Amino acid sequence: MSEYATWHAFYQSDLQAVWGLCVIPGLFLIYRGWLAIAGHGPQTQGVTPGAIRFVDRYAILFALLTVVDPFFTGPLVRWLAIGDTLSGSAISFAFVYLGDFRVFLLLFGVAALAAGHSLPLARAALWALIVPLFAGTLFALAQAIGGDLAVGWLWLVYELSFLALILGIRARWLPRNVAPQDRATRNYLGFVCAYVATYYALWPLADVLILVGGFDAGWALRVIPNQLYYAFFIPVIWLRFFSPRYASTSESTQHSR
Repeated sequence: MSEYATWHAFYQSDLQAVWGLCVIPGLFLIYRGWLAIAGHGPQTQGVTPGAIRFVDRYAILFALLTVVDPFFTGPLVRWLAIGDTLSGSAISFAFVYLGDFRVFLLLFGVAALAAGHSLPLARAALWALIVPLFAGTLFALAQAIGGDLAVGWLWLVYELSFLALILGIRARWLPRNVAPQDRATRNYLGFVCAYVATYYALWPLADVLILVGGFDAGWALRVIPNQLYYAFFIPVIWLRFFSPRYASTSESTQHSR
């Protein structure tokens, strides 16, 4: 902290906002590349046998996106001097959208492939628009009624909306779309929902500390969900899916159908 006068300054720095978010997904890509070179990939066992190839390729693709995201939305935008322009906003929104899209693609994709259906790309793409449209509309109405508001309030609405949506998916969508006897898939997708809900709960908590209380420590708290969202998401969901413990459960479930 010696180089930064406040947690806010640290949060805005490239150390936190760029380099600190790329190390873990970068190491995952190196590890996955080593597995391929050593002849250990693609994986042969997973939570849901029908989704093994999908989850493996999904992890590689979105790990690459995770590494690219902080550079495009940070140093590149600054270098092009478009941070406050429509182009800069479009780049930022594109990566926010893709960050939500990856959640729905994983949930809907694994559920569909486990049931022998095709990958629901269009459905995932449409669901990823729900929260941006809702939060953006609500924020615009609030500004029209109450005047100019800090953009932090938009993010607070966004985070709480996504938290409500992911909890609703876990409570209602999941039981209706994954067979009761397929406990391995249910448990895995429930785990994914709980993981996503964790960082979407920590973000608004930090934002309330910042916006309402004016606490600089809120920026320190914000570092944690950032790491969960950027750095650890792909390695955690990949390792959880391909863990031998859960793969063996999946195989026994598969044979009992």
